[in-house]
Amino acid sequence: MWPVLLDLGAVRVTVFGLALATSFTLGSFVFWRRLREDFDSEQLLTLWLWLVVAAWVGSGVWVWWSTSWRQIWGALLLPLLVMVWWSRHYKWDFWELLDTWGPVSLTSAVLGFGGWGPAGWRAAVVAAMGVVVVSIVRRVYRGWRWYTSGRVGLPGVISLAWWGIINLAIANFNRWAVYSWGWVTVVTAVVIYLRSGRKIWQK
Repeated sequence: MWPVLLDLGAVRVTVFGLALATSFTLGSFVFWRRLREDFDSEQLLTLWLWLVVAAWVGSGVWVWWSTSWRQIWGALLLPLLVMVWWSRHYKWDFWELLDTWGPVSLTSAVLGFGGWGPAGWRAAVVAAMGVVVVSIVRRVYRGWRWYTSGRVGLPGVISLAWWGIINLAIANFNRWAVYSWGWVTVVTAVVIYLRSGRKIWQK
């Protein structure tokens, strides 16, 4: 049971509910603010709403299909599919969207897991570490000599990979979590390698 901040009978405000509302409000503002110069503002807010709905639906379906701590993957996969569809339909740059949505999702995780209570504090700390790491990467990655292309997308990809570490923290490093984290790490490495301008098969 989450601590109650305000109880008006029919309306009850819990710490977790307030944390989710704050993460939604802050996330929508940051998402809009970072991308408003490149994309239509109204469409950005519409996309954000769809991403939030997709995260809720995806996590709910995953819980129904599997155990609750695996809902992270549902909350990530369905929004990713929404962004892919949106980018293709409106001719937007998917990687630019990912570079903003990925870090924002980690920030939202800090608030969401922090409001969950003691059970979520460890995940909140891990998410906060991810926010710091991705912020540093965002500032310096274009200067890395091995990342020759300088393409956008690296901070977003690392953000998604960090969710695998958050999953490990929630699941207490059980076998399935470690296995899924391994796959996420491999896929992340391949995507980063390709985004760096290199090819897997070179003549």
